[in-house]
Amino acid sequence: MNFLMNLIEFSFLYFPLMVGGYISISLMRLPDLSIEAAYVFGAILASKTALIFGGESLLKYLLVIFASLLGGALVGFISSSLSIFLKLPHMLSAILTIGMFQGINQIVLGCSNISLASVDLVINKIIIFQNYPEFLVGFLIFMLLILIGFLFFKTSLGYCLVVFGINGEFFSFYNISKKYVYFVGIILSNALAGLSGFLIVQASGFVDIGMGSGIALLCIAVILFGNFFNRFKKRVSIFVPVLGVCSYILLQQLMMQFGFDTKYFTMLQAILILCFLFLNLKFNEVNFKKMLNNLGF
Repeated sequence: MNFLMNLIEFSFLYFPLMVGGYISISLMRLPDLSIEAAYVFGAILASKTALIFGGESLLKYLLVIFASLLGGALVGFISSSLSIFLKLPHMLSAILTIGMFQGINQIVLGCSNISLASVDLVINKIIIFQNYPEFLVGFLIFMLLILIGFLFFKTSLGYCLVVFGINGEFFSFYNISKKYVYFVGIILSNALAGLSGFLIVQASGFVDIGMGSGIALLCIAVILFGNFFNRFKKRVSIFVPVLGVCSYILLQQLMMQFGFDTKYFTMLQAILILCFLFLNLKFNEVNFKKMLNNLGF
């Protein structure tokens, strides 16, 4: 029972991050490393908001959630602004953003990590989910994102994000602002990463300045898993991150059941990605190039 609950709960908590990574990395085809900074800063800003204002009422808790989205969105705004106004490649602007936010995180947090044990969040009062207090919030966010994602990818803006990664010249031909699409895509992606950062912090009970290490690699692994299990369906679908995160967390939980040390899991992610790429390069070069495109390269 614990295995199943952990599988479902962590799939819910990581899902916003995976939707964000799917938008910027897979659809827009950008090597969006700034998602790591967004994940951490969203968690830090939300945690500081919770420590200052509390989270014992629904209104205050929603304020904390908003702070996590705002923190991630701010990272996306700075990263995309550097790329647009200084005409930098996205990867370079993302690296510079990560560097800047390493200092900003230290200033805002005031130390390397802080505990949220003293914060009484409203979700802890839900008796039916006392052993898994984040389950209900994660479930609601999960269902809301699936619904919004399903509708969003049918809108003109959703189509524009997809076209951005396929053919950037489309926008000038139809007199659509490519900068606007780029801004919205990166800010939306990073805002969702910030939300996921806080949900994970809420589950662990503390925020750490180094918690973003390996997050971009995690997104790439989940996108590979999602595209693999979704290969017979539509290319653009909210179910790519759904399938990806569920299969990834399942693998993670199974390995933990067999005694695998989680501190080596980032190394395992890299090996899995290399295996995926090598097998496609060896047996299907066309699919290999397509896979690289779907990972932003």
